Amino acid sequence: MSSQGLAVGISLFFALVSGSGQAATTVAQGVIQFHGSIVEATCSTGGGVGSTLALSGCPMFAPGGDISAHIVEPVRTVSAVDHSPVKVKLVTETTGDGRYFDRQYRLNDAAGKPLRSGAYLVTVSYP
Repeated sequence: MSSQGLAVGISLFFALVSGSGQAATTVAQGVIQFHGSIVEATCSTGGGVGSTLALSGCPMFAPGGDISAHIVEPVRTVSAVDHSPVKVKLVTETTGDGRYFDRQYRLNDAAGKPLRSGAYLVTVSYP
């Protein structure tokens, strides 16, 4: 047998062996579950005036999110003793190139008036 015929025979043998090995491979089945959440800064904050919170450069997948605000610590100079809930109102929204958007929210007290002082935790959750 010539060296060329031997090379062809060996190549054919490996092609047959590797083909049958691939056919015998089974795909594993199962379920992958994730618990918890991914926490990352998707928007930049700043540019808000007074009781307005500005979010800019938010990716377009994020607009369906929920936003909430909670007082972090009582302000010692305010005489109100009730811890009324904070209402968050969307003031403006702009979209740029179709990939990002900017929003401004106003933080209001229970009566609907803009907040003037205090420390608040603002949480934005995206679906």
